[in-house]
Amino acid sequence: MRIVVVDDHGGVAEMTSRMLAGALHCDALRPMTSLAEATTRLPREAPDLVLLDNRLEDGRGVELFTRFKRTLPDTRWLMCSAYLSAHTLHEAFALGINGT
Repeated sequence: MRIVVVDDHGGVAEMTSRMLAGALHCDALRPMTSLAEATTRLPREAPDLVLLDNRLEDGRGVELFTRFKRTLPDTRWLMCSAYLSAHTLHEAFALGINGT
């Protein structure tokens, strides 16, 4: 399994990637720290799991999910953010995010 963390805090993204790779015994791709970077890399790297922050410097994680849910149909998406409101949770699940 190949996982990637998308989070605008590079240190948090790196630490989370390493922790997940060790715990799940899987390959962690280099973290992505912006919507722009993820938009460029996700189609090429096609991870099995994306752990996604919703608040990125250049956009929202749900925008990224909406953009790629059809072109990466086998990818699972989990949203993990310190800024998840009830509205954001409802929006994420309504769009089809796999979990928070």
